[in-house]
Amino acid sequence: MKMGVFLTHVLLNLLVCFVAGFVFFDAVSWLVLSWKANPTYAHSPLVIVLSVFLFCLKLGKSVKRGDIEYPQFSLKKLPASLPWLFLAIPLIVCGTYFKLNFCLILGLLFLFRAWLHFLYGRETSQQFNFPVFFPALTIPLPYLPEITNILQLWLAKLITLLLSALGYEMAELGSRIAIRGSWFQISPACVGFNSLIILLTLMILLIYLMRMPKWVEVTLMFLTLPIAMVSNFLRITLVLLISNYYGVESAMKYWHIFSGYFFYFSALLSMLIVWLILVRGKVGRAEL
Repeated sequence: MKMGVFLTHVLLNLLVCFVAGFVFFDAVSWLVLSWKANPTYAHSPLVIVLSVFLFCLKLGKSVKRGDIEYPQFSLKKLPASLPWLFLAIPLIVCGTYFKLNFCLILGLLFLFRAWLHFLYGRETSQQFNFPVFFPALTIPLPYLPEITNILQLWLAKLITLLLSALGYEMAELGSRIAIRGSWFQISPACVGFNSLIILLTLMILLIYLMRMPKWVEVTLMFLTLPIAMVSNFLRITLVLLISNYYGVESAMKYWHIFSGYFFYFSALLSMLIVWLILVRGKVGRAEL
């Protein structure tokens, strides 16, 4: 009996996704092709598979508890889902009119969330928030080349200012940096968007799986991007310092072999330290 309820809801939600994918076929095709063409989002299929698994897991638990029975449709439940529709419709209209696939795909996620609210009600549908919106991290950011160019210049300027303040002989020309006469180009790869997106995805997944208090989850999610960018900043700075003391060859060897490990390790360690500070601060206030 319960397996029949579970399969019914799985097939119903798959049908809704299929219909949405058919209606907005061009946007969905763009998304899938972007995953293939852009290595930054090569991990996206894994995110989708994980989201589907978590969705089915939560659906199965709700069916087992008796929170979800066979679908019963009633227009009386429609007003409760309107807030999600009010978020979805402007995104879909904007994405369709201005041909912004990012907005369109994001709007479809909000539309699916509105459907779940209509189908299951407010309290039951809340548990699906993460599986529904986690795939948003697989949508390629608009204007990424322009953002990357700006970040290249900012990184070069900030690193030059920092090392100059510490007494190193520095020069900067656009996105190029010189230390002791050796020039380094802050290329798009140095900006680290590939690593940033993967790290953001990993951190948000870990935050969700660790079952922290909501205020800790929200705080860590807001701090994820700044911590990732600071870690990338330190990674490039370390390359320049190694070049200064041990030569360009040693710096390039570090970059290709160890810099990625340093980036992920430093970012995850920073998140762990912030988490411990938040948790200890909560405990300390409780004791007082």
